[in-house]
Amino acid sequence: GALAMAIAATFTPRGRPQRPLWPQLDGEGKAEEAEPLSYDPVLELVRRSTPLEIGPRQPTDLSKLADSNNASFIEAIKTREQDLPGGRQYIVHSDRKRNVELIAEDGDSLLITVTNNTRVYQVHELLASFLGLSEAQSGSLSFVGNVGSAWRAQFFNDEVASRVKVKGVKSFGRPRKEYEHPIMILGTGIGGMGTAMKLLQKGRTNIQLIEKLHDFGGASWYFIANKTTKLQTEAATYHLQYYFDWLKLPQLPTWPSRDHVIAHFQMCARQFGLEKYTRFNTKVGKITPKGKGYGQDRWYLVHHEPADGSGEMEALQVGACICWPGNLCVNKEDVYPGEDEFGGYIEYASLNKPKFTQLSGKDTVIVGHGAFAIENVRTALEFDAHKIYVVCRRRNITAPKVISWIVTAMERPMPGNIMMDAIAQAYRLLGWDPWNAYSVTTDEAHSFARIDQGTMFGVTDVYFVAGYYGIMDVIVGDVKRLTHHCIHLKSGRRVRCEALLKTVGVRGDKTTDRMLGLKEMVGFWVNGDPLMPCISNTLFVQASNFASYSIAPAVASEAEAVIWFMDFPQDFELVRESLPVHNKENNVIVNNSLYVYSAAHATMTTLVLSLVPGLAALMGLAGALKPRKQREIHPYSKFVEECEAEWAMYVDMCRQHPAAYRDRPPPPFP
Repeated sequence: GALAMAIAATFTPRGRPQRPLWPQLDGEGKAEEAEPLSYDPVLELVRRSTPLEIGPRQPTDLSKLADSNNASFIEAIKTREQDLPGGRQYIVHSDRKRNVELIAEDGDSLLITVTNNTRVYQVHELLASFLGLSEAQSGSLSFVGNVGSAWRAQFFNDEVASRVKVKGVKSFGRPRKEYEHPIMILGTGIGGMGTAMKLLQKGRTNIQLIEKLHDFGGASWYFIANKTTKLQTEAATYHLQYYFDWLKLPQLPTWPSRDHVIAHFQMCARQFGLEKYTRFNTKVGKITPKGKGYGQDRWYLVHHEPADGSGEMEALQVGACICWPGNLCVNKEDVYPGEDEFGGYIEYASLNKPKFTQLSGKDTVIVGHGAFAIENVRTALEFDAHKIYVVCRRRNITAPKVISWIVTAMERPMPGNIMMDAIAQAYRLLGWDPWNAYSVTTDEAHSFARIDQGTMFGVTDVYFVAGYYGIMDVIVGDVKRLTHHCIHLKSGRRVRCEALLKTVGVRGDKTTDRMLGLKEMVGFWVNGDPLMPCISNTLFVQASNFASYSIAPAVASEAEAVIWFMDFPQDFELVRESLPVHNKENNVIVNNSLYVYSAAHATMTTLVLSLVPGLAALMGLAGALKPRKQREIHPYSKFVEECEAEWAMYVDMCRQHPAAYRDRPPPPFP
C-alpha cells in the first residue's frame, strides 16, 4: 500500500490528462486517436519491485463451512492443516524461512522466500500471479522437486522442495516484443555498431543497418576529424570490445589516430558479421510511423535512396527505428570582415580542410577554446608554427592526460572539487587558476565544484608545456575584423599573425530533424515514441561529479536503454511523464538541430531511466565495466610512464623552439 502510493505519487501526473501511449501521427503528420491505455504502469512497477515471498499458512475458518454437507471435504482440510499451529504435526521451526529455487524449462531460475511448511499449491498461486497467467495457462503447470538424490513429481498439498522444476513455464523472463519487420539502425558509428552487436548477442537477427558512407566508422571520424586527429581520451573505453570479453582486446595505441580508430571499427564490425546486415551508400530521406499502439501493426515506412543521388527513392518497412545520426556534421561558419585583406592563410580547422604545412614559421591564431582548438595547438606545434595564440570568447578548462585516466579508472564518479584541485596543479605552469574560470561554481572553501561550460574537456599535456614556454598564449576576446596580417578584437587589442585557424564549433545536420519528423525529444526518444530513439553525443559539460571524459561508457548504457524498450515498449509508460522534454520552446542550444541535446538533458534522462526495474541494473553494469577496462588495458604505472615520455618529448621540442622562453628550466611532469 505505502509503496504503491509512493510510486503513484512519483509517476501519476497531477492536474493534466493522461497522455496516450505515444503521439499518434498519420502520414500527413496529423494526430490520430490513440488506443485506450490498458497497461497500468504503477501496478506493473509495484509487481516487479516487490520481493517474491510466501508467508506462513493460515488455518481455514471451518466455522464458515459448518453448513456444508460435504463432511469428507472438511475432514480433508483438517488433515491437510495438521502441521499448522494447534495441529498434531505442528513444530516451531515450521515458520522459519528458507529459499526455494524454481527452474523453468530453459534453465532460467527464480529464487523465492518461503516458510518451511509452504505447500506446492501456494507456490503455484504465487507463480501464476507473478507471470500473469490465465486460468487455462495456470492449470497446465506441474512441479518436479529435487527430493534427496532424485527428482519426483510434487502434488499440490506436498511441502515444496528447495529446488523445483516448473513444467509449463519456458522462462521466467518477461516475453519480449517480436517484430514482423526488421529493426532498423541508422548510422554505423560506435553507437550504431555497438547497438547492432548487442541485438545480435540477444538473438535478434532481423536487423537492418543503413549507412550513407561506404564503410563502417561514422561520419565524425571520416569527415569531421583531420588526418592528424587523435583520440584525446584513452582507447580503453573507446572500442567495440567494450561489451564482449570473448573478443580480443583492441590492438590500439593509448591515444589512437583517426585511421587507427576507423580500422578498428571496420575490423570488429566484420568480425561480428555486421556487413551482411548493412546497406552502405544509402541515405534515408523520411521516416513515417504507421499503425497504433504497441501491437504488431506498429511499423515505419523508411524512404531511402542512393547517397550520391544516382538512383530512385525506395521504401522499406521496418518494425522499429534506432537512430544514431551523429551530431558532428557541419562546421559552424564564422566569416570575419576583412578576410580578403588578411593576406595570410585562413581555414576551418576540421573536416580535414587545413593544410598544416602552411603554418610553418608563422604566427598562428586559433579561434576557439574547445577540444578541437586544443588538438590544433598540438598540431600547430608539431608543424613548426612560430607563435600560437588561442583567441576565445571564454576560456574553457583543459585537463591533463593523467586526470582523464584517474577519472575513468574510478569506480565512483570523482567529485568536481577534487578533480579541480588536481587540474589546478598543471595550471600552475601557466600562471592561471582554473577555479576562477567562468564555468566553475564553488564556495570560498572549494568544498564543491560544479562546471557548466560550452564544450567538452580538451585532454592534453602539450597545451601546458607550450604555454609554460610562452609558445602559446590564451587571449580572451571576440574577433571584430581582419586587416593585413592582423586580427582586431572588440576590446581594441590587435594580434599580429600570418595564419588563422577557425575552431568555432561543429553542428548537427538540420535535415535530420525533417527526416525524423521531429517535434520534441522526450528523453532520447523522437516525439515520445519508444520504438524510435535518436541518440547523439551530448553538448557542454554540466556536472558536479565526473565518471569519464569519454563518450563511450555513456553510449554503452544508452544502447541498453534503447534495446530494453525495443523488448518491452510498455515499460516506457513507467517514465514517460518524468522524462525531460527538449523542443523549440526550451532549446538552449543556439542555431543547432533539435535532435542535438545538452549534457543536462542526457543526465536527467539517465536518472529517470534508473526507475525502471531491471533496466537500472543493466545500465549500471555497462558503467561498471569502465574502471575494469581502463585498468586492464592501461595499467597505471605503464600509463604514467608513457605520459612522462611524451611530456619529455614535448619539453625538448619546446626548449628548442625559436619563440620559447630560453631561461626556463624543464617543467616537472605534473
